[in-house]
Amino acid sequence: TFRRGFAQWPGPALNVVYQISPATNLRLGTSRTVNRPEFRELSPFQYTEVTGGRSMAGNPDLHEATIDSVDLRWEHFPEAGEVVAASAFYKRIDSPIEQIIQPTTELRTSFTNADSATLWGAELEFRRSLATLTPALRWWALSLNYSYVRSDVTIGEQDLSVVTNANRPLEGQSEHVGNFGLQFHQPSWGTFVKVLYN
Repeated sequence: TFRRGFAQWPGPALNVVYQISPATNLRLGTSRTVNRPEFRELSPFQYTEVTGGRSMAGNPDLHEATIDSVDLRWEHFPEAGEVVAASAFYKRIDSPIEQIIQPTTELRTSFTNADSATLWGAELEFRRSLATLTPALRWWALSLNYSYVRSDVTIGEQDLSVVTNANRPLEGQSEHVGNFGLQFHQPSWGTFVKVLYN
């Protein structure tokens, strides 16, 4: 099976799906997307965060970041609404938006565009009904997701007085990310309850 679509500006997306069996696919995807600055990141004035009370200032000179992505995913669908999957990914980011600490008297937070960044890693996903254990649990389902992410940002020709290191991981990027979900769905009662943990 071959499918082709288009992402929002600035470029196309390509999604190739090879069907190994009726319930198993191998998927290769590439895309180019854009990450635009938020209003607070562009605002040319100083403000105070609601939580933490830290002084922040926007940067009107920010510009959008362009992200080129490649993903390879193996996925298996045991039953409708269930999935077991493993994937690997690589992303190259041009002009990533980074949060920085400016060395003012009150250590003000602001934003800048770094030169470039790379992001790579792997992800495991599991979503199954607990009816596989016993029919009494047919309204219960479990979902698990784990990602291992490595990143590296190159600051480039910036004023190094406002950054920590010239080469480091992306600001705010966790190396390990895990999600757990337990849900109860009883259609005849019109009830759906989900508990999530991250």
